[in-house]
Amino acid sequence: MLQNLSPRLRIAHLHFVVKAGLIRAARAIGVDVQTQTGALDKKVIGNAVQRSLQRRAVLYGDGDRPQNIDVLDLGQAERQIRTFGRHGTVFKNTDDGRQRQHAILVRELGLIQTVLMHHRCRVAAETAHHRQITAQATCPDFGTHVLNGKNNVSFGQALIDQWSQYELHTGQPTFPLEGGLVFNVEIEMQNSDFDVVIVGAGISGVGMACHLKRHCPGQRFTILERRQRAGGTWDLFRYPGIRSDSDMLTLGFSFRPWKGLKVLADGDAIRNYVEETAQENELHDDIQFGLKITESRWSSKQARWTVNAVEEETGKQRSFSCKFLVMGTGYYNYDQGYLPEFSGIENFKGQVIHPQKWPEDLDYVGKRVVVIGSGATAVTLVPAMAEKGAKITMLQRSPSYILSLPALDGVLKILDRFMPEKFALGLTREKNIQRQNFLYKFFQRFPNFSKKLLLKETKRQLRGKVDMKHFTPKYNPWDQRLCLVPDGDLFRCLRNGKAEVVTDHIDTFTAEGIKLKSGQILEADIIITATGLDLQALGGMQLVVDDEAIKFEEKMFYKATMIEDVPNFSWIFGYTNASWTLKANIAARYLCRLINHMKDQGKDIAVPRDLHGCKVPELPFMGALTSGYVVRANDRLPRQGSKEPWKVLNDFKRDQKVLLKEPIDDGVLMLSSAREKAASKARPMRRAA
Repeated sequence: MLQNLSPRLRIAHLHFVVKAGLIRAARAIGVDVQTQTGALDKKVIGNAVQRSLQRRAVLYGDGDRPQNIDVLDLGQAERQIRTFGRHGTVFKNTDDGRQRQHAILVRELGLIQTVLMHHRCRVAAETAHHRQITAQATCPDFGTHVLNGKNNVSFGQALIDQWSQYELHTGQPTFPLEGGLVFNVEIEMQNSDFDVVIVGAGISGVGMACHLKRHCPGQRFTILERRQRAGGTWDLFRYPGIRSDSDMLTLGFSFRPWKGLKVLADGDAIRNYVEETAQENELHDDIQFGLKITESRWSSKQARWTVNAVEEETGKQRSFSCKFLVMGTGYYNYDQGYLPEFSGIENFKGQVIHPQKWPEDLDYVGKRVVVIGSGATAVTLVPAMAEKGAKITMLQRSPSYILSLPALDGVLKILDRFMPEKFALGLTREKNIQRQNFLYKFFQRFPNFSKKLLLKETKRQLRGKVDMKHFTPKYNPWDQRLCLVPDGDLFRCLRNGKAEVVTDHIDTFTAEGIKLKSGQILEADIIITATGLDLQALGGMQLVVDDEAIKFEEKMFYKATMIEDVPNFSWIFGYTNASWTLKANIAARYLCRLINHMKDQGKDIAVPRDLHGCKVPELPFMGALTSGYVVRANDRLPRQGSKEPWKVLNDFKRDQKVLLKEPIDDGVLMLSSAREKAASKARPMRRAA
């Protein structure tokens, strides 16, 4: 490029490149250089930058960000040059001399930049050591170097040595000038060592972090989230009508009550609620997005977890270390839902969509839509899509129990008139907790009578417009979860003819739709397979304890919070018979109790042990639920035991007592210290006399 320029233009280009390079270098260390008209002098600029460094006005200060940023005016620099006279070697007034002078200026400025980068490496390493985090520098010529101890010195010195090796000649310099900077060094500060690592930024993970801030203020923690936003389930699912399947006063956090009369809230509102909770509790600096956890390894010698992750966008490997690992990942596969093997599905000419992979631009207005399924997703989709003009059919293999709830909480509406909001919300929440608990126990104890009550209510909702055979299940209430619909919206769209329900088995897919076992043809433009979730423990992460892979199906749940034989580990798992958050909330509070207790006792390892043979191999921790997604995953999930604390209670009041009031030391949870174990192993045995 330079060869094609005249000597005068070449000098002007070099001048511009030097100025641009120095500006970039100055900005890299936190100095904002504002370009004005005038000459560029490396000594004035170098001295100004050096003064900034000496005053410690730049480079992290006591935190992570530059403070008291200096603004350097190049016009002022030119005036200073005129005042103090010219500096440097005087060359003959020739183009060759001017170019050599500028080449020397480039070299000296580059050396200043490199020295400053060396200084930055040193400050970054000191900051990393002080804050117990990791700093690393990346340079195209030298690769990536962790800045700790001697590494930062050798890396910075290597920059200086490499620069000094360049040979400068009259005419064409031997090093690249077009980029302005030969060494584009990026320093990355990574905090990778924590007391607690939380995986997942949904309701469970955000709730756990909030409780840590409240009850364990000294604990250093981070949240590792695979997606790019907080919200978990409520950020993943985007299908029409997505809403909660339990009332919001119990699904919301105990420390930040859900405000509003709506009983079942829509998905966007719930995601915003989780996001706002994270913001109010200043968690966003603690959440690291875009990280998929691949493996976690426990070392008893170090009494720490090493959590390995990958940045999905770049493929970069990341590693974190912690004393306690908490999984807030839920229990299903985020990558894909469950899809049965449908015969002839490849022959269908229309679209086949799973609700977990809903396309944002799907146009279904006026289209013939078949929704396969009878669970919570199907009964949500059908009325939502019917209201927007889809010609929709719900195809089910067998019916489910569907219960209509008021869309608005009438009790809260009344209480809100007579008492402060805090008390009204609290009383209504307690009412909802008691109602959930009563109905679950009542349905379990009196299944036949409960079945009659539910079917009677369903019949009232249908008003003779739809055959009851489509809503008469063969199982008892709460053998599978109840489906809830606000103000009977599903029944209403069926009564009004906006949707229809068909109970039959699929024979095969055809080009135009679905052929049923009965011979009936359901023509469709779009087929939605609301066929359930694919359950997955820990988001697919591998769990290894002292080089031994953990097989979840061989372990028991301890207090439905920790895992047998797995130290310093918790999988937060909410209720399946009530609001998820009720259990997640008290599980998080229990873990805070445990962490504080271990600190008080000088212990750093907590591991549940089955000392009395309580395991019941045929009893999965999700109990007697017969939902398809549960049955399919029984061989992949932990077990429960014959008695407490290995039994899953599914009872909020009893769990409150067990987790929040009973002593931590129960003879099952073993507490120890890694240092004590190391000392006992190192202590020589006495010889017998």
